[in-house]
Amino acid sequence: MIDWRAMAMTTDSHVKMLAIDNWGSKALGYKIPDHALGKFEYVDLCKLAHRSRSTYSKGKYINTWLKLKLSSNEEPELWINGSKFMTVSKDNIATVDMDTKEVWTHGSTTFVSALNSWIPFIVERHRTGIYRMAHKLSLYQQLEEYEGDDTYVWYAISKLVRQSQVITEGLRYNLLTGELLNSSKVNEPTKCVENADKRKVWRKKITAFKKQLRVRGKLGLIESTINELKNIDGGRFLCMVETHAKLLGTYDGKLKDTLSGLVQRNSMPFYAYQHVHVNWSEPNAIEFLAKHIDTNAMPSEIYIPICIALSSIRSHTDTHYTKPKEDWSSEINKFFGKLSIHLRRHYGVIEKEATVESDDSLYTFNFNSYRYNNIPIDIKQIHNTFKGVLDDNKNIK
Repeated sequence: MIDWRAMAMTTDSHVKMLAIDNWGSKALGYKIPDHALGKFEYVDLCKLAHRSRSTYSKGKYINTWLKLKLSSNEEPELWINGSKFMTVSKDNIATVDMDTKEVWTHGSTTFVSALNSWIPFIVERHRTGIYRMAHKLSLYQQLEEYEGDDTYVWYAISKLVRQSQVITEGLRYNLLTGELLNSSKVNEPTKCVENADKRKVWRKKITAFKKQLRVRGKLGLIESTINELKNIDGGRFLCMVETHAKLLGTYDGKLKDTLSGLVQRNSMPFYAYQHVHVNWSEPNAIEFLAKHIDTNAMPSEIYIPICIALSSIRSHTDTHYTKPKEDWSSEINKFFGKLSIHLRRHYGVIEKEATVESDDSLYTFNFNSYRYNNIPIDIKQIHNTFKGVLDDNKNIK
């Protein structure tokens, strides 16, 4: 059996990554080494906080994202990216003041990649919106009993963290022993229960539809469609949007201001399709998509919205620099993966609901650089809007 604890103690790169010096052993007794923040205990944190001129208000900035201050009860508070993350009491009990969704929305990369160097805790992303946390001392105690064939000690530790507690407001840790005093199942993700027969039908339909999209991608049709959308006249497109909105009764002050702002920008490089915003999680959008999945048909009324979404998803990744332009497999998988829960609901596959990530997770379906100038268009009207300004519509089929 591999001695993971010994490997962690003797491998320089791992010591640096985990911010450890010497954690001791079960036989000799464990100890918690100082981290970048110093000794993470009540007395030492109070001393550090008092080195600030604004101990109780602004606090002491440790770095650009980490701040230490004292509460009115003389308890050290750890603030990360402007939000309170943890409070330490006089009896060295650390209380978590943040929920897993708040970690997700308050710079999750900081928690996962940087925080473990400053305090004796490790945070890991389990899945979208779900983050787990463990005290390092408890992890090293588990490492002595760990059996696995992982190449690097960090892989072993990562597995242990992913089996640990989901970050939940109110969790309490003993800083001297690393023990979690009040485990909670509140934020634990739950799996859905599915109807096996309906799932087979759903999988058969979605597989055929995705295959058709992949073939179109390999033939260069997705790329050519996006290029055609790029080359439309932006001014004519904005006029068409305004005309359609007035006919449909959706023209309001907000849309008027958005269109006016875009008209002023039209003299600069301007891709109108990147401003189109479709709320794919809405029931009418799911029903519209499902109607075409049922018939395995790809007319331009659904093909154009999908192409816009795929183009946006690709813009949110770096892989498009290294893979062929004709390969849209990862974008297609991500598109239908994000909509999977909504489509399975539509087809009656789900009998018992699971933990569902926020609809904000669909942000990659729209170009985020234009989120303040988005033009909301009903999915059924996208084709008609573009059709009115395309000089040649023959290539979009």
